[in-house]
Amino acid sequence: MAEKVLDMKKNVHDLATEFPEVIDIMIELGFKDISNPVALNTMGRVMTIPKGSQIKGIDLDSIVSLFEEKGFEVINVPELKKKEAAKTPEVKEESSKPTFDINKLNIPDFAKAYIREDGTVDVDKVPDFVKNFLDEDGRIDPSKLPSFMPGTEAKSEEKPVEEDAKKPKNASEREVLLRSYIERLTKGEELETVRAEFVENFKEVDALEIANAEQHLIRSGVPYQEVQKLCDVHSALFHGSTKQEKIMNAEKAVAASKEAAQRRMNGANDRKAAEIKAQALIAEPGHPLNVLTLENEGIAEQIAVINKLFEEGADRSVITDELNKLRDVSIHYAKKGDIIYTILKSRYDVTGPSDVMWTVDDEIRDELRRVTDGTLSDEEWLERSKAVVKRADEMLFKEANILFPICVQFFKDEEWEEVGRDLKEYDFCLLKEEPAEWEKASKEDYTHRAAKEGKNGAAGNDEVIFALGHMTPYQLEAMLNTIPLELTFVDHVDMNRYYNDNGEKKLFKRPISSLDREVYTCHPPTIEPMVRSIISSFKSGAQDKVEVWMNKGGSDVLVSYRAVRDANGEYVGTLECVQVMDEIMEHYKEKFQ
Repeated sequence: MAEKVLDMKKNVHDLATEFPEVIDIMIELGFKDISNPVALNTMGRVMTIPKGSQIKGIDLDSIVSLFEEKGFEVINVPELKKKEAAKTPEVKEESSKPTFDINKLNIPDFAKAYIREDGTVDVDKVPDFVKNFLDEDGRIDPSKLPSFMPGTEAKSEEKPVEEDAKKPKNASEREVLLRSYIERLTKGEELETVRAEFVENFKEVDALEIANAEQHLIRSGVPYQEVQKLCDVHSALFHGSTKQEKIMNAEKAVAASKEAAQRRMNGANDRKAAEIKAQALIAEPGHPLNVLTLENEGIAEQIAVINKLFEEGADRSVITDELNKLRDVSIHYAKKGDIIYTILKSRYDVTGPSDVMWTVDDEIRDELRRVTDGTLSDEEWLERSKAVVKRADEMLFKEANILFPICVQFFKDEEWEEVGRDLKEYDFCLLKEEPAEWEKASKEDYTHRAAKEGKNGAAGNDEVIFALGHMTPYQLEAMLNTIPLELTFVDHVDMNRYYNDNGEKKLFKRPISSLDREVYTCHPPTIEPMVRSIISSFKSGAQDKVEVWMNKGGSDVLVSYRAVRDANGEYVGTLECVQVMDEIMEHYKEKFQ
């Protein structure tokens, strides 16, 4: 019996995981999409080789033959049963089911992956949007396919369908269309082509609905890196030939949805009221939206300076100096990541901005660093510099017309007050003058909040008894705040429970609003897997500490993660220690010179 058994009932992802050479063999056969890790990780999880051969029109006998030549024993091949049946006299029977050809369905390939050869689907696995296309027998009904999909236009001599009738009619159909955009971009279609269609189909759609659709795509298994491509696509809603046109288009896009009137808007009864409220908050001196908007104006001014230098053909050194100033956007982006995104994600389960926009923020910040480090050729430097400045400019519109309206719809007054308090820990970004101090910003620390919530010992002075002594909470807090390290404690269920405060400016900001919140919500999607891996290794006992050296703010910094265990070795939580090492390194440098 062959050592390598290829089971045709298994999905392509599992086969490729079990036998990595399957990928090369399928590429040789003509399954080019399998070379894309995203396609393998999404469609590959529901696609079998027989189903793929039917969709791609690749002969299954040829597939089996090549795998056998490569040393595989191939089992559970549907066509083999037909061959055996062919050896006996053929008995013609009237088929009770209509003929079904999956190749004639005008739907994206990712949707075909869920459909069986006879047109039925597995209702327990199929996404909700595919269920919209089923008849009463659970089979795909081509007449129910969305009219906006390529190729579904009527081919008869009936009267032309009105343009509005071809557009997606509800949130479910719009989500299907967003999925098709991702697939097209993944296959290499030009961004501008997809953008044009997006504007046509989504110009009357509420910004929050788009964010929610992106969130659903990520939860359904589409990697956030792919959904992130939509972030650049839906910024097209805010494009125009002049700044005034951009603002006008943005205002139209945000104001369009009638369904938003039914959504809870923190006191706003309809979309127009939410817009009015947002503008009122932006106009309120010192309010978080006022500060963030003023910073965006400063960012826009700096971008205008750089773009003028591009137009004038200024020297690289002159432009690089201005690009270095633009790198201050990292301060502005940190405020969104540490405070805004995480409140939306942890309290309201609005994960679209944190999973998509946060990643774009990080990419802009990192790319600005690359174009100012002097390592790129002149041609590559100019191309990449213009591109990253354009992305930073588009982020201004995404904040004003997507992020800020979403915040207004969800944040309560006390949450804005928390944000106002936490923003005080950050520097201002590209502001010529400091904004007014917001009087409503919360002045309460965590002890006040805990006391309100009835947590024992929140404000008491009863002594805490240790194995080697005793202290009052007052003494204990003062001692922890004296330690020359930034300390963070995450408990055994991965919740942020404590930060110390030594009175000095923190390298890593720790908003009070992030306490009692899952630690993973405080990290961008690119970092979250590493955090999960570290904590998982602590829980399993595989590791007790992880140390990371980095340069932060011009200083050498050691970040040490340590598993906290009790006397019996049971995992209690994770301690993060951040220490500036400059003085220590200078001491030993002088000592050994």
